[in-house]
Amino acid sequence: STATFIIILDLMATNIAFPFIELEFADTPRSTLAWVSSGNGIAAAALLLVAGRLGDRYGRRHIFLIGLGIFTVISAVTAAAPNPTILIAARVGQGAGAATVTSTAIALLMPLFPPDRRGLAVGIWGTCASAGAATGPTLGAIAIEAVDWRWAFLINVPIGLIVLTLGR
Repeated sequence: STATFIIILDLMATNIAFPFIELEFADTPRSTLAWVSSGNGIAAAALLLVAGRLGDRYGRRHIFLIGLGIFTVISAVTAAAPNPTILIAARVGQGAGAATVTSTAIALLMPLFPPDRRGLAVGIWGTCASAGAATGPTLGAIAIEAVDWRWAFLINVPIGLIVLTLGR
């Protein structure tokens, strides 16, 4: 649930960071910079089924942790991107990690609860996703105001590291 929280938080924080990304990379056309968001979403959507199949084949927890590791590490790469090409490539990588986490998270959650409590489990999971959507703009804005747009992506790193540690 916490991993899903940071993936949704990241999407919302990106929306807040985008105007600041445009300012930093002012020489890059907006149509190119739009791939900062689009590339992430396309990668996540395209890889969702593949990631789910990998989880079924190689173990959901194993694939979940790999995906979360990818998402977390590439969040730091996104924050450090020196140019739009690396920024866009990193966001695509984040989308791949997000697909892996999203496709395996709910599959990991369901067997932990008896059938009559699974509705509650899904409700908690959905609430965490909604909390990411609700807090992403605020946390992103705080990070941007405190330092700069790059910190909107660094929010993911400590949370991701905690979930990776606990998930093992």
